[in-house]
Amino acid sequence: MCKNFFNAITGLSLTFIFTLFFTLAFTIITPSSSINFFAVRSAYALPMDWQGILAADTTSIGNFRRTNTPYQINPDRGSQQIPVANGDSTDASFQSYILRLAPSIVINDSASFFGEITTGYNRGGFFGDGSAYKKGAAGSNSFGDALYLQNTYSGNSNVALSQFNVKLYTDSATYIIGRQSFHWGLGAIMNSGEKTWDRYATIQDGVTAKLKVGNFNFIPYYAKINSIRELTKIDDTKSYGIGLLYDSVERDMAFGILYGKRSSRDFNTFFQSSEGYNLGNAFISIVDLHFKKTLNKFSFAVEAPIISGDLGNVYSIEPNSSTSYKAYAVVAESSYKFNESWSMGAMAGYVTGEDGEGPYYAAMYLNPNYKIANLLFNYNLQAVTGDTNQSIYDSYVVNTRYLKLHGAYTNGTWTYSAGLINARANEVAKSGGGFAFNHTTNKRFNSNYSQEKNLGNEIDLGVNYQWNSNVSLRANLGYLFVGDYYKYTNTEAALETKNCYSFVFGIATSF
Repeated sequence: MCKNFFNAITGLSLTFIFTLFFTLAFTIITPSSSINFFAVRSAYALPMDWQGILAADTTSIGNFRRTNTPYQINPDRGSQQIPVANGDSTDASFQSYILRLAPSIVINDSASFFGEITTGYNRGGFFGDGSAYKKGAAGSNSFGDALYLQNTYSGNSNVALSQFNVKLYTDSATYIIGRQSFHWGLGAIMNSGEKTWDRYATIQDGVTAKLKVGNFNFIPYYAKINSIRELTKIDDTKSYGIGLLYDSVERDMAFGILYGKRSSRDFNTFFQSSEGYNLGNAFISIVDLHFKKTLNKFSFAVEAPIISGDLGNVYSIEPNSSTSYKAYAVVAESSYKFNESWSMGAMAGYVTGEDGEGPYYAAMYLNPNYKIANLLFNYNLQAVTGDTNQSIYDSYVVNTRYLKLHGAYTNGTWTYSAGLINARANEVAKSGGGFAFNHTTNKRFNSNYSQEKNLGNEIDLGVNYQWNSNVSLRANLGYLFVGDYYKYTNTEAALETKNCYSFVFGIATSF
């Protein structure tokens, strides 16, 4: 949502950014009693706290295409085939990092400042493609060979201010003004991305008020999402709503409802459909129900977001074309703690998909921070082969009903975990020539053959070592028994599926 702002500050030097923050942090200049322009001014140091996370991991995904079937040059848009990589490689390997640098400044008893600096999309990037330029450009006239040992990293300089806001404290409420994160319920839709390995956050520019009356919390908000062309109302996008939450520590129970609206005007070009059409005039509402209860050693939580309204021009370029939006999801989490070492739990959910037939669009996409498995719905495998318009981490739980059983054992600084996941698709292609929808590529197509619903079964294993209070290491393995859903090509020739796996090793430092 803030992409254009990030692009605008790309030209700013890193030195300027940090100079600005240090200037705000350490000095407030107040005029003396003299009117003299050259009068000596008094400087006061402000208390400042630097917090943040630096995490790095290495990932291997074996047989990311989920098949050995040769790739079709012009596959049907309904096909589940993933393009082949250079050299026909079937395995993916990459190293990534997360950087979140969060300075906070206590201005006085009534106000404080908070910011978050990252290095671009996904709050990080990939090793080998970062903030320093290589010295020799590609081409016959470059010195790439002569300066082979002197070349550094490729890529462009990219510094992002993902959050900057002021908090004002009054007797009645706390007001947050500026670029800020927002969270609701289990984080299925609105997710602040506060966990160590969260790569995203729901960010909006605006004003949020948090009013507390006893155990009741009232959270109204107003935000601007996009403003890229004119400063008129004809092409902006705004979001507003209110959250009502009852949270009782004594009863270990919380429940609430979030009601919000988002609208974009006719000439907005920021939001486009998968077919390349500007959505134009769109107006949708979200009702998000949340409930959480803890009873001794057992805890249970559920979130149910419902979206409806007018999504704009999704399928057709015809004038005044519009598509209604009706989608919902129900996700539940439960856990039981036997003792200080052993625990077990379950996750279950139903997330609607799109059938392609209309008359409304029905796919619900959960926040990319909301993960249910180590491999399934965890990676956008279409991005492995170098599609620069996509990210490997742009993966969303959609069009599925799933069940996960998991358990964990903690022994001091070590935690071992295991999980078993089964997932099936809700909407699949049917024979007969009608419309269907490919959720992998976000495209509608004419369906000539039927598709299976089984997405697969996955086994997850993980281990986490808390080296000290600030440093942790993790390793996890996911093995997916690929379901028949991924055989589909919309032709007589089905794919031959092959199981795939992922392995991740990472280290995180928080301060």
